[in-house]
Amino acid sequence: ALYFLGIIPPQAAPVAEAPAEEPVKKAGPPLYQSMDPKFMVSFRNQNTARFMQFQIEVMTRDSDVVKDIKEHMPVIRSSLLMLFGDQEYEVMVTQEGKQKLLDDTTANINASLAKIKGLEEVEDVVEESYFTSFVIQ
Repeated sequence: ALYFLGIIPPQAAPVAEAPAEEPVKKAGPPLYQSMDPKFMVSFRNQNTARFMQFQIEVMTRDSDVVKDIKEHMPVIRSSLLMLFGDQEYEVMVTQEGKQKLLDDTTANINASLAKIKGLEEVEDVVEESYFTSFVIQ
């Protein structure tokens, strides 16, 4: 009764905070997509002709991502060729150089897919990239 008379102020109802939304990651078995055909890249600034030829497969857990990769393969491959063309022979003969190229490949594909979809933020939809063949001459 004192509340209705204005003697006791109303108590604010506790406001439940909405839980922060986290991006939903699809879980499931790994799905692999080959980036066929093989890539062949010549090295810059070499006195002798040197090149590397390799094949890459990428892993995701989302079948929609596999479809996107297949659908937009020309755009993705073009971007990857630009990345691969900047590599140096001395770096690529090392284990660290090869691993960095795989990491850069994964990031490049994710960035390409985000750009194609018009996303402002890059999503890590491709989790890993793997060499399935690799030759340097």
